[in-house]
Amino acid sequence: MSMTVLGEILVFIALIWSAVLACRKSPLKHWRYHKWPFFMTLIGGFLIVCGQSKSIRKDAMAISCRSNLSSLNMALVFYLEDNKNYFPPASTWCDLLADYIIPPLQFPTCPSQLDVKCAYGFNGNLSEIPLSRIKNPASTVVFFESEGDWNSYSDRHRVTMEPRHKGGFHVSFVDGSTKLVNAENMTKLNWNPD
Repeated sequence: MSMTVLGEILVFIALIWSAVLACRKSPLKHWRYHKWPFFMTLIGGFLIVCGQSKSIRKDAMAISCRSNLSSLNMALVFYLEDNKNYFPPASTWCDLLADYIIPPLQFPTCPSQLDVKCAYGFNGNLSEIPLSRIKNPASTVVFFESEGDWNSYSDRHRVTMEPRHKGGFHVSFVDGSTKLVNAENMTKLNWNPD
């Protein structure tokens, strides 16, 4: 067994262990709050370990990226509950959400961008506004893949990166949903709360 495969197996075991610990130490004792991110992490880790072809590895990274956005959405929900349903300031959103990340071991980032601390951006148009101001939560962007780093934020006019996954970007919305959006439709998304 090569050292690379052994290292991948150890990473997979660490992912599983951190997910189990997060479920046990979380303030939310109900399994239903943890099962999707847990299973997405499990599936993504398994595909990374077992995948020998580039396409399987890319699929595993895409699944893991989407799961990480779900974790950010969950952290945002906890933050909103503690802050009278106001979104965090765009300039410090990572700093503020870091306390709400489950598991608290590492801030979620896209596995294809491990050289940065956070490979996601926050929709700057939502900075410090109340949740009640969002007219259509199912179509309003909250997090997206970005070229920035810690506390990166933007709007539709500053998204200029190349797609990372299957010709598209993973985007999450205020209602908690995530989806893969192709490059040409990225700027057509709803970035404004009104």
